[in-house]
Amino acid sequence: PRRYPPVKPMADLQNEFSWSKSRHDKFRECRRAYFNAYYGSWGGWSAPAGSPVRELYVLKKLSSRWQWAGSVVHDAIKQLLTRARATGDFWPLERLLEQTRQKSRMQFGASRDKGYWREPSRIVGLTEHEYGEPMADAEWKRLYEAVIEGSLRAFFQSEVLEEIRRTPRDRWLGVDELDHWFFEGTKIWVAVDFSYRDAEGRVHLLDWKTGKERGVDQTQVASYALYARQKW
Repeated sequence: PRRYPPVKPMADLQNEFSWSKSRHDKFRECRRAYFNAYYGSWGGWSAPAGSPVRELYVLKKLSSRWQWAGSVVHDAIKQLLTRARATGDFWPLERLLEQTRQKSRMQFGASRDKGYWREPSRIVGLTEHEYGEPMADAEWKRLYEAVIEGSLRAFFQSEVLEEIRRTPRDRWLGVDELDHWFFEGTKIWVAVDFSYRDAEGRVHLLDWKTGKERGVDQTQVASYALYARQKW
């Protein structure tokens, strides 16, 4: 009979204390919400349906329509640059828009059907659908055209993309990769949207924003700079 190596059990996940900009924002916004998001919901991915921890886990993963739109834009740019990093080929704008349009429709439909209650780790859930907030179709259309499609069109017309195209791929340092570093013993999570080294050796850190600039963004930039100094 054929013999297979024994399956190693998965290591138990540990809920370690750490810092990130999103955790920082949640703590300042509401400490009860912070607890529910990072401690009360822990283990909810495998908890039985109907249990309090499962409910907290599902609800903490919901996004507002504005958060969702920003995530769609980030994912589209990440897909574009990741592929370009591997192949040297940049998709044309219309191809990226078509892929993004199809993905957005699929996510919107799954959220409207509340599929996130079955698979919250894989299916996007929108607060507008969960809580039945009245939203006219015209408002959803405006959100897509102004924020998602508008942001991608602006990105393709930007000097930033031209600079990325001119930069040899061996000087690309990272494309939206989750990483961490330690500051005074605390784990700090970062995900720099794009980073590269210019011809003079200076490291550039880029972060895409679809909303208005906020003061806390400076904290995020500072943490990225400290991370970059330690890593590169």
